[in-house]
Amino acid sequence: MQSATGQSISARMTKDVVGKHMVWVEKPAGKRIGIAYSTLKEAMGQVGALERSGYTIIEIVPTSLPKPNVG
Repeated sequence: MQSATGQSISARMTKDVVGKHMVWVEKPAGKRIGIAYSTLKEAMGQVGALERSGYTIIEIVPTSLPKPNVG
């Protein structure tokens, strides 16, 4: 798959397959939005739909929730 920037999605995505992942997109140009998914597979599955909706995929990166304050 190619993005609007001409790079393949796999060139800009994480190599980590376990855990939550964030898909960073732009729409309109200059306005970044991060969309979190439970797995890399789910994130990759949504890339096509996001592109068809006019979003430019910037990158896919692993993400983690902050540790809660205990005590």
